[in-house]
Amino acid sequence: MITSSELVGTFSVSRYLNRSVVRLLPVDALTTQDMSRWQQLASRAASANPFIEPDFVVPLVETGIVRHECKLVVVEHAATSSWMAAAVVHECPPSAKRPLPRLAALDSPYTFLDQPLIDAHTRHHAVRTMLESLSQQRQWHGLRFRRQPADSPLLRQEPTEAGVHQLCDHTWSRAAVKLNDVSRDQLLSRCSRSRRKSLRRNRDAARRQGGMSFRLVWPTPDDHRAVERFLHLEQMGWKGNAGTALASRPRHHRFFREMVRRFSQRQAVCFGELMVGSDVIASSCNLVGSDTLFAFKIGWNPDFARFAPGYWAEIELAHTVAETTPTLQMIDSCSVPGSYTESVWPDRRAMTASVLVWSRRARILCAAREYVRKARQLDIPLAS
Repeated sequence: MITSSELVGTFSVSRYLNRSVVRLLPVDALTTQDMSRWQQLASRAASANPFIEPDFVVPLVETGIVRHECKLVVVEHAATSSWMAAAVVHECPPSAKRPLPRLAALDSPYTFLDQPLIDAHTRHHAVRTMLESLSQQRQWHGLRFRRQPADSPLLRQEPTEAGVHQLCDHTWSRAAVKLNDVSRDQLLSRCSRSRRKSLRRNRDAARRQGGMSFRLVWPTPDDHRAVERFLHLEQMGWKGNAGTALASRPRHHRFFREMVRRFSQRQAVCFGELMVGSDVIASSCNLVGSDTLFAFKIGWNPDFARFAPGYWAEIELAHTVAETTPTLQMIDSCSVPGSYTESVWPDRRAMTASVLVWSRRARILCAAREYVRKARQLDIPLAS
C-alpha cells in the first residue's frame, strides 16, 4: 500500500514503497545529514557520476550557474535512512512543443553526465522503487535525461516493470581510454600513421627546447597553485578571446574554485600538467569517480602550439595515470563527437539521450513525435 504526504510550497514529497521512502528535496534546503548521505551514496554507486555529487552540484546552485530550482529525487531506506538512489532534477513547465509538465535531469555547461546515483548493492530495488513512485504521481508526466551512458543502471533494468516507458532520442559515443596495460607507445601505435609521425616531430622539437615532461598534481584544499596555473592557461586560448573561459566569468570562476576545493578534500581531483623545459604549457582538470577519471577541462598556451600540447597532454595523462594510479581503470573524455581526443584515445563510451514517460497522454504525444520524426526521415508527406 502506498501513502503519500506533500508539503505545499517546498515540493517535499514522501512516498512509502516496499519499506523505502521516496522524497523530493530542494537542493538548497538540504541538511548536513542529507549531504553526508548523498556523498556516501556516491561512494557506493553502481556507476560513478561526479557531476551529480554534492561537491559538484551545490557549488553550481550556490553560484547561480543553474538558474532553475534543483531538486533531488531520493530513494531512502525506511529503517536505516541510508540513500539508495538520487537523481538531480528540475521542473519543466508546459510549452507549445511539449505541452505536458515534466521533470528533466540537471543540465549545465559543466554537467557531462546526468545519470542518477544508484547503490550497487540495492540497484534493482532502488531503480524500481524510484520509477514506481514517479509513475504513480500525477504532477509530472515524464523525466528526460540528456547524457547517460548506455550501460546506466537506470537503462539496464526494464522500465516497463514499473509502468514506465523509455523512449530513446539518439545515441552517440565519446572518446575514452581503458587503462589496463596502456602506455605512451601503445597509444601512439593506435594513432593514424600521419598523426603518429606528426606527434613524434612535435616531441622532437620540444626536446630541442629543454624536453617534454608531465606530472600529475593532486592539490590539497589550501594549495591553489595548480588551480591558478590551469585558470591562466585556459584563459590564454580561444576561450579567453571569446569570454567563455572560467576566469572570464565571475560566477563560473567561483564555482570552479569551490568545486575543486571540495573535491580536493578527499583527493578526488587532479591536474595533469605538460611541461616543456620548466614551462607548464598545458593543464587539464580531472575528477575521480570510483574507478573512472573524468576529463573535465583543459587549457594550453597557444605560444607553444607547435608542440601539439593538447594531444600530448591527453596521451601523457593516460600513460601517467595508468602507471601511478592502479585504482583507476578508465578515463572518460567527456567530449563531443569529433573531438581531437578521438585521435589519441582509442576506446569509446556509448551514450544515450532518452525520456521516461508514464502517463497515457505522454505516451501518445511521444508516439506521435516519433512518427513525425520517422516520416520526415523517409520523406513521407504528413499532410495532403
